[in-house]
Amino acid sequence: MSTGDSGTAPTLTLYGRPNCGLCDTMLEAIHARYGQALIIEKIDISGDPQLERRYGLKIPVLALGEEVICYGHLDSERLAQTLSRQAQ
Repeated sequence: MSTGDSGTAPTLTLYGRPNCGLCDTMLEAIHARYGQALIIEKIDISGDPQLERRYGLKIPVLALGEEVICYGHLDSERLAQTLSRQAQ
């Protein structure tokens, strides 16, 4: 769930699996760019048939609420646009 309250960091969801190098890389890139300004909720799709069908080989998948921002690698421009729109 995302939050739009002033002073509250948006909550992004990172769908992935344990030992996923691409997931770690995306998370590191987000932290490098935004530090602690964002809350990242990591969801392991392993063992969840619905999430496996939805995201499967697309991981890592970064989402804000139900909106998928990017998958496979961090799309910094799309993330910035999404966060800007969320802040309005």
